[in-house]
Amino acid sequence: MSKPDTSSASAMSKKDCSSAAPLPSIIPPSEITFLKDLHPSRSEFTIKIRVLRAWNRMSFKNENEIYALEMLVVDEEGTRRQGTCLKTFLKKFGPLLQEGSTVIIKNPTLGDNLSSFKYVDCPHKICLYYDSKVIKCNDFLGSDNGFSFTPFSSILDKTFQNTQPIDVIGDVCVCYDTESFTGKNGKESVKRTMQLEDKEGNKIYVTLWDSYVHQFNHYISQNPGVTRVVLIIQFGKLSWFKDKPYVSNSYTVTKVFINHDFSEIQEFKTRGPYRTPEITKPLMMLLTRA
Repeated sequence: MSKPDTSSASAMSKKDCSSAAPLPSIIPPSEITFLKDLHPSRSEFTIKIRVLRAWNRMSFKNENEIYALEMLVVDEEGTRRQGTCLKTFLKKFGPLLQEGSTVIIKNPTLGDNLSSFKYVDCPHKICLYYDSKVIKCNDFLGSDNGFSFTPFSSILDKTFQNTQPIDVIGDVCVCYDTESFTGKNGKESVKRTMQLEDKEGNKIYVTLWDSYVHQFNHYISQNPGVTRVVLIIQFGKLSWFKDKPYVSNSYTVTKVFINHDFSEIQEFKTRGPYRTPEITKPLMMLLTRA
């Protein structure tokens, strides 16, 4: 199975945006359908969304050829859904569907999501076709990041189903060495495991792979005196090993945020989570195997 290519459609000419047939600049709220209310039986509807993640899905027949642009989107209520735009329509819609963009989409359709691992808990995905219309939206009132954090307690008591993607936030309290190894396909890989602690003192494991390890290590090297790191894993994957929960990145779709200036991180720090003695030390002192 080919891994998704996270390069966006930014290389496409902006002049093609005009081909996305015009919509009124303001859509009455009564004409907007929230994502939770979508149903395959409806043939016409309009949605207002923010693109949280966008990546190219490559063809099974040719891993160097783009088959479609896949997206994870959120509406103003915070409901998340997966969407897709076939290569045929990327010239028309691609420039408007970059990560972080907010758009109004008229006349998309709902198709079956046949992926074995679904990035949202929904059997359908939003699809754009020749008669769909897309316009940039400047009055989106929903979340900037679309986080949906799962409490650690729900992970530890196995209430959370690990067939779903997961968002978690916590303090890095233990950090193990970076490990390098060669996979069965001969590819060199690296991974790094750490523990996150929530405000109640619950702990889970997180394993980062490849580019996410480099992202974390770069942050640490650039901030050697940091005493506290709050980590967010968005669209991660939960698995269990020896009866312990591990959240890891899922291919390259997962997003990792390290001490970002987000309201969610500032709020987490302000709430004063439970702190173990280890976490009060500079993080560089924790970068050895516990």
